[in-house]
Amino acid sequence: MTVEKCNDYAISSSPDLKYLTICGVWCVTSTGPLLNDTVPYWTSNCNKECGGDYNQICGQHRDKCRVYEVAAPTYDPNPCNDTNLCNATFGHGICLDYSQNYGLGYGCICAPGWTGKDCNSPVDLPCDSNPCENNGTCINNFKDSNFICECNEGFTGDKCQYEDPCIPNPCRYGGTCEPDNGKAKCTCLEFYSGSICSQVDRCAYHNPCAHGSCQSIVKGIQPNYECTCEPGWNGTNCDTMINYCDPEPCAHGSVCNPFFQGYECECVPGTTGKNCDTVIDQCQPYWDNGWIKSPCNTKDEGAICTTGINTFTCNCTEQWTDRLCDMNVLIRDVLIAIYGYVDENMIPLLNDLIQNPSQIKDMVPFITGLLSEEQRSDLSWDTSDIFEWIAYEDKRLNLDTDVVRWNDIVLGNCFTFNHHDANFTYLMRNSGRHGGLKAFMRARQDEYAPWYDTAGINVFIHNSDEYVFSESTKYTRLGGRYGKCIKKPSEVKAYYYPYSYSSDGCLRTCYQDMSMEKCGCMDPRYPRAPNATSCQLSDRTCVTDASEEAGDPSTWPSCVCPLPCSNAQYSVTWSKTDFALKNLECDAESDPDKCYEIFADKLLITVVLPQLDYKIYSESPTMDFNKFLSQLGGQLGVLMGINLVSFIEIAFLMFGLIMVCCRKYEN
Repeated sequence: MTVEKCNDYAISSSPDLKYLTICGVWCVTSTGPLLNDTVPYWTSNCNKECGGDYNQICGQHRDKCRVYEVAAPTYDPNPCNDTNLCNATFGHGICLDYSQNYGLGYGCICAPGWTGKDCNSPVDLPCDSNPCENNGTCINNFKDSNFICECNEGFTGDKCQYEDPCIPNPCRYGGTCEPDNGKAKCTCLEFYSGSICSQVDRCAYHNPCAHGSCQSIVKGIQPNYECTCEPGWNGTNCDTMINYCDPEPCAHGSVCNPFFQGYECECVPGTTGKNCDTVIDQCQPYWDNGWIKSPCNTKDEGAICTTGINTFTCNCTEQWTDRLCDMNVLIRDVLIAIYGYVDENMIPLLNDLIQNPSQIKDMVPFITGLLSEEQRSDLSWDTSDIFEWIAYEDKRLNLDTDVVRWNDIVLGNCFTFNHHDANFTYLMRNSGRHGGLKAFMRARQDEYAPWYDTAGINVFIHNSDEYVFSESTKYTRLGGRYGKCIKKPSEVKAYYYPYSYSSDGCLRTCYQDMSMEKCGCMDPRYPRAPNATSCQLSDRTCVTDASEEAGDPSTWPSCVCPLPCSNAQYSVTWSKTDFALKNLECDAESDPDKCYEIFADKLLITVVLPQLDYKIYSESPTMDFNKFLSQLGGQLGVLMGINLVSFIEIAFLMFGLIMVCCRKYEN
């Protein structure tokens, strides 16, 4: 309810009504104020006076009432709360609140087709007079209070009063026709002009000829043009330089770049000149710590260099090969024989070997280590190739049955007497030179490499179940920690050697594990773990560097190698053979030349024991339990006068005390 309506009601009802009370949609008129501006008013008189229904009153109980004076200069603060204003409920208009700004209460904006203060009066529509001619359809335009005619085909104009001049389309060459007050208006495509788009001139809009004059032409309905090019240009638009690269002037596949009235060649590497027809000499001498005749002559001075386009070809002499004639043919053949191909990583190593042939002794195990034991044995000397004869206790032995041939990766050819694979074991029964082993052997010095000055044979004295180490003749074996010993190889973390346990084999096993960790392979010179990868010659540098960096395995915290519980050591004394200490003496009747031939390049080895004594060492407790008790009794007897009888008496005393305590507890 608005103040304006309630005020009008009060004035029209009685001049004595001086006050208005409005509570939401309720309106109460009275001669005096019924309440102040904060206390709600709940009587049904308001409902009766304002004509509202009961449901609306219930919905408004929380609204507060406000008191106004009749005809006082006041206003309704919320006039548009009344949805009946402006017939908004029926969509005839919308209410505008003017109370705050102008003190005018409210105003209405009427929807199209309605008018009046509260938009309750219909208006006349423009289409009511049927203004569209020729059966056109009229559409009311409420926005402009006007109408729009939709004309039937063939008619145009704002009232469809004209016949359509665009049927048929008078515009040529794809122009678009639009009626304009009964006349046709053409919108032409690009490059066309005129009232009906009949004039064509592409050159007038945009000259497409980059370097020439333009002339417009028409082919059918398509506009076109022709260019007359300036000197040095050609093409439809005169935008292409005359190709001075056709035919190709640049030699050797070089790239030709044309420009105005000329060209330029981008020469391929190795050529020069305007037309790239000059080949740069790739075989020119150069300085590298001295003048080198050509790239082919760094090693092979007799190689011939033939230049090509950005390359050269070397024709090597017989000793050299490879692209630069810098690989010795011997190196190539060795690599192919070992690997089946040329391993680039091995070339520097083999070059060093040629410069220092003595390195071969360190490299050969990395080659032979990749062979099986059978293959190495096939490469070895037979027993008859080395031994003239061998005797034990001054009796000659059978070379085929009493001496076992085998091949060690590091030591090479080995021949063992009393080998565990032999059919018979000889015992040591006599001391002195008549009770030992003698062997007359060929040194075979002619088979040694030329850079070795001497030939030698290593002799090892060891138990039959002990593995021979190459270092065994070079040091005296030191003892390990006492208090702990190993009986079987399975008692240590890892052990890759055959036969019985030894500290040397354990330390070498630690070394192999380190090699596997650092280089991904194990040293082929020593026994390896099952299925472990053997290091090749190309891995030798890694193995050597890792070994030098790690140091002695006996100092590693991770390598624990106690002494074996049973161990035998031999004190060996060496001396030169008799006939090496004096001039060779032959029988007077023998041929001297033949005598020298028999003893030349020969070696007599004698292995004897000066005596058959031996010592057995074993670890035992310093004092066992029985000895401890006897010692304890003796010491206590000396110090305190206690003997065995005293111990018995003390035992009975303790027993008696226990019995007394138990009886007392029962009582």
